[in-house]
Amino acid sequence: MALSKKPGRLPGLDPMKRLNGVSVLLAEDNPVNQMVIEHMLAAEGAAVVVAENGRVAVDQIARAGRVRFDIVLMDIQMPEMDGFEAARRIIELAPGLPIVAQTAHALPEELGRCLEVGMVEHLTKPIDHETLVATILRYGAGLAAVHEAD
Repeated sequence: MALSKKPGRLPGLDPMKRLNGVSVLLAEDNPVNQMVIEHMLAAEGAAVVVAENGRVAVDQIARAGRVRFDIVLMDIQMPEMDGFEAARRIIELAPGLPIVAQTAHALPEELGRCLEVGMVEHLTKPIDHETLVATILRYGAGLAAVHEAD
């Protein structure tokens, strides 16, 4: 019998952590940003897989499929494959998997471009901890309802 991580609570998880059981693919090329965001997410109970560029993120989704990740945090400016192209490819591989852009550009045009390729939200760097958690709970496969039921 296979266990699903989605419904209900997982045994051994800290009920005070808002992202318990959430699996995040973090596509980020900057090692400092990787460390900071991964620390924020882990402190809230999330499991994080880091992809150092868009191509690696696409490969992760191609190998793992939609069920491995609840949400993708996508840096926009990365080497090898930028966040826009990576998002397009991930959406083809895993329709419905929410992708949240993260960028230093706070211009409305940047948000529009993110939404045009299919991303659901745009977070401006430096990433605010509370905004990050709220965004993941809002878009991460109905996780807010699961955590409210706890």
